[in-house]
Amino acid sequence: MQSLSLVYICDKNYYLQLVTSLASLLKNKKSTTSYTIFIFYQDFNPQQIAWLKHFIQMHNCIARMRPMPLELLPELKLARHEQVLLALPQIFAQLNSDRILYLATDTLVLDDLSELVSLDFQDKVFAVVNDYHIYQKYLLRLNGSQHQTVRGFLEIIAQIKQLPLQSVLDYFNTGVILLNLAKLRTLEQLTLVPQDTSGLDFMQPSRALLNVFAQQQGGALYLAPSYNLHQDCAWQVKEFKPARDKLMVNINSLASRLGTQAVPAYLWQAPTPSSPRQAKALEASNASEQPSLTFAQEQSQQDNSLLALHATTYNRYQNQELPARAQATKPNSEQQARAQVAIDLQEKELTYQDYTPHWHEIKERLLASINYRAYRVTPNLFTYLDMSKIEEVKILHCVGSKPWHNPQANTLATTLYQFYLKYANLPLALCPN
Repeated sequence: MQSLSLVYICDKNYYLQLVTSLASLLKNKKSTTSYTIFIFYQDFNPQQIAWLKHFIQMHNCIARMRPMPLELLPELKLARHEQVLLALPQIFAQLNSDRILYLATDTLVLDDLSELVSLDFQDKVFAVVNDYHIYQKYLLRLNGSQHQTVRGFLEIIAQIKQLPLQSVLDYFNTGVILLNLAKLRTLEQLTLVPQDTSGLDFMQPSRALLNVFAQQQGGALYLAPSYNLHQDCAWQVKEFKPARDKLMVNINSLASRLGTQAVPAYLWQAPTPSSPRQAKALEASNASEQPSLTFAQEQSQQDNSLLALHATTYNRYQNQELPARAQATKPNSEQQARAQVAIDLQEKELTYQDYTPHWHEIKERLLASINYRAYRVTPNLFTYLDMSKIEEVKILHCVGSKPWHNPQANTLATTLYQFYLKYANLPLALCPN
């Protein structure tokens, strides 16, 4: 019997989502797999707690229900569930297991997870999946894309570039994290908070803290994207029958981070190695493909020299060419106009490196990410699958638009969410108001 410990953290507002994720986890496990499931809850009533315990136990798994502790890390001023997440090593310091899998409540588990029991962490503190959107949008930006979907990620990419990560492509999603408790117990600290949190002003603070913590401890082990597949990778899948079909993806090492190998040196945050580990990685990189890192001094000088002209043009454009728009957005002074131009320039130059010599490599990674799509496989095709080239999706992550917000949407996430919620057969009296 394979046994794996898992943990959810949930308040009453996401009770239905927790039930649905649990239903998917339990329905798709093998008979030879057993889960010990810890649930840290907030404001669940006794009937809801009792139903969860019974539902888990009827699938031959162990339920451990705990109320969320109060103010574990008050100095960070984070939400209660975020504090619990960051304090998991302390909470499970005495757990008789060397690992535990954290799942967000907006995940749907589509396969058995027993392979994680024997996963080799390669001395890393976490096993994670890199952030699909950040990986793809950043490569699009480096490829010169001005698409509005890319511009929508500029702010968070700019913030990630301020984090002490080796590369933006190191940034991982925190919806699925396999924690190496054995490794974490050897550290002096019992939380997942970096040693230095100064300057971490981030719109998603717990994600930033976890990413920086992993970097400070030597990086993370990157799992295949099938362990945390973004729902956008499956938007085109239609007519999926959860009780019959399988969701599959092609194996492509360029579509995301895999293992522990560092990204190419030309995609690092800094143009020179800042540690012995980075220096060794740089030395091992392809010497004939040395990056051309210019810091764009000439371009910056040109931008600055044109700043006044741009400001004048901006005023003229607002005042004369579009008088109706000028009435709504007309700057009060030339200083405001200059500030607007400066913001535009800052958005334009997310990086100071010249990536032109590596355009083909970047494009190859970008196309692999864009073409990384899931597809439906029906039972009559199972015997013909070459599992060396494709793999089954383990966990689908409903990032962004949530299937419970639009139950009429014709999407795979909605289909799966409704299927597993129905499978749970939760009494109506236990549904949150």
